[in-house]
Amino acid sequence: MIQTIIVTNAEKRSALAVIRSLGKQGLNVIACSDTRFSPGFYSKYCSKHLIYPSPKKDVKSFVRWLNKLCETTEDPLIFPIGDDITLVLKNHKINAKAILSSPIEFAHNKKKLFNFATKHGVLVPKTKTITNKDQLKGAKKFPCILKPIQSMYIKNNKIISTKVQIANTNRELIEKGSKLISNFGEFLLQEYVPGHGVGYFAVSKNGVVLSDFQHKRLREVPYKGGPSSLRKSIYDQDLDKVSSKLLKKLNWTGLGMVEFRKHKNKFYLMEINGRAWGSLALAEHAGVDFPYDAYKLTIGQSIKKQNYLLNIKCRWLIPGDIYHIISVLKSSLPRSEKLARLKQFLCFKNEKFDYLQTDDILPAITFSIFLVILGIKRFLK
Repeated sequence: MIQTIIVTNAEKRSALAVIRSLGKQGLNVIACSDTRFSPGFYSKYCSKHLIYPSPKKDVKSFVRWLNKLCETTEDPLIFPIGDDITLVLKNHKINAKAILSSPIEFAHNKKKLFNFATKHGVLVPKTKTITNKDQLKGAKKFPCILKPIQSMYIKNNKIISTKVQIANTNRELIEKGSKLISNFGEFLLQEYVPGHGVGYFAVSKNGVVLSDFQHKRLREVPYKGGPSSLRKSIYDQDLDKVSSKLLKKLNWTGLGMVEFRKHKNKFYLMEINGRAWGSLALAEHAGVDFPYDAYKLTIGQSIKKQNYLLNIKCRWLIPGDIYHIISVLKSSLPRSEKLARLKQFLCFKNEKFDYLQTDDILPAITFSIFLVILGIKRFLK
C-alpha cells in the first residue's frame, strides 16, 4: 500500500522541494495550504491539493480540518513545513503521526537555544535580554540585531508571527525595541556579526548524524542579511565539528539545519531550524535527499549517508534574488560596487534554481504569473 503524505504550507519553497522529493519516490502526496496560488499545488508530483483554514486566523478550525482529513485518509503521515504548523502540532492533539524534530523547543525558543549553546562551548553573538525600555538607552554599537524570543506565538487562538530586525541608529533601536517589549514583554539584543552565513543540514537520531550537507550563503535578502537568495554547496571540517557537537548535545532527532555566521574562522550560532528549510533544493541538486531521509527515519528504515557534489549553486530567483539586487541598488554602496554586484546578478552560468526544474516546470510558471498579477494590482492601487 502506498502511504499518503500530507504536506502543509505548499506556498513555501521548502514545501515544493518536499513534494518533489517524496513524489519522485512514488509516495502519494497531498499538498495543502491556506493560499490558493501555492507553487506546490501545480507540481506534477502532488496527487491533489487542498486549502485549509489559516491557523494564523483560527488555530482550532485548522486543527479540526486536519483531524478530519486524517480520519478520511488511509494511512496518513503529516509532513509539516512552516513554523506555524509545527507549533500547532506541538500544542494540539492530531489523529495521525507527523514528521517532527525533537527537542523542537530549541528551534522555537532562541533564548533557550543560545543559553544551551553557550553552556556547551558553542559561540553565539554577544546577546542581552531586554525587558524594559530603560535598557535601550545609552551608547550601542550599530548596527545591532533585535530578535524576538520565538518566531511565532499562539495567542487568542491565532498565530502571531515575529521577525528579526536591524537597528542602525539609537532612534531605530528605541522605536523597534519599544514595540517588541510592548507586544512580547522581552526580546534579544545581539551584536551584528560580519562575515558570511553558512548552514549545516542534517537528519539525526538521538544526536547521531545519519545524513548531512553544508552550504555557504553567497547572497542574502536584503543584502546586509536575511534569507539566502544564492548559495553553494561546501564542506568545512570545522563547521562539521561544531554542528555535529551541538546536535549531539541536544540529543537531536529528525530534520535540523544549524545556521552560523562565519567571521575570522569562527562560527557564531544564529539559530536551528527544526523543519524543512528554504534552501532544501540546493541539497537535492547536490545529491542529498533530506525529505526522503526524514521520511525513512520516521517509518524506521535505515539511512545511507550520501556524498554530495561541491560548488553546486542554487538561486532563489523570484522574488528573492530580485529583492536582493533592488536592496543593493537602493543602498549607499559606491556606484562601482553596485555595478559589480549587478553584473554578478546577471550571470546565470552553472546555476540551479529553487522553483525552476525542467521535469516539473509548472510551479515556476504559475508562481511567476501570480507575482506579475500581484505586482500589477499593487501598482494600480
